[in-house]
Amino acid sequence: PGHGRDDAWTEGATLALIDAWGERYLHLNRGNLKQKHWREVADEVTKRSCLDESSSGRSGKSDVQCKNRLDTLKKKYKIEKARLASEGSPSKWPFFVKLDELIGPSKKGKKRSTPPPSNNGIAPAAAAAAALTATPNNGNATAANEGRASSSKRRKVEGSFKDLARAIIKFGEVYERIESAKQQQLMDLERQRMEFTKDLELQRMQLFMQTQVELAKMKHGK
Repeated sequence: PGHGRDDAWTEGATLALIDAWGERYLHLNRGNLKQKHWREVADEVTKRSCLDESSSGRSGKSDVQCKNRLDTLKKKYKIEKARLASEGSPSKWPFFVKLDELIGPSKKGKKRSTPPPSNNGIAPAAAAAAALTATPNNGNATAANEGRASSSKRRKVEGSFKDLARAIIKFGEVYERIESAKQQQLMDLERQRMEFTKDLELQRMQLFMQTQVELAKMKHGK
């Protein structure tokens, strides 16, 4: 395509440029336009500018002119955005609102699919309907993903509770074995104590009997 000279842009031609570029920009999920897209933009701007009486007699726009003009608009938008942030007054620049909707800070991170532009820059009804019906499907997909994530979290929580329950049961079994061993040990000690006491009492009785016998012998001898 011819580069041509960068002649003056009317407000109508600039608006046509923003519209033509914006449609393709959104269709590409806010991505950069390729050379073929810029040629389409230039053709569309030229066609729409020819319908504007104030543009009669002017030469058509080339893809390079359109790209340069848009770069200039983006730089002007950043300056205007910074001015508004510092002053807080509304913008009087006629292209600010359209550009803010397309490249504003809150729009840059968003991705959306839009129907491809038709020859006259208006999306076909069927494509527009398909774009509208895509939103519920995306919503359903998101809901399904969230459902799977919730289900996964629920399974993890349930698994944690099961592990905790098994740990408590195992601890109870160990504690029961320890207590049983302690009881058995106490019973063994009690049995040993009783046997020792019994043996001690038996020895005491034997010693008492022997003492009595010895005393009896001593009396009889006298």
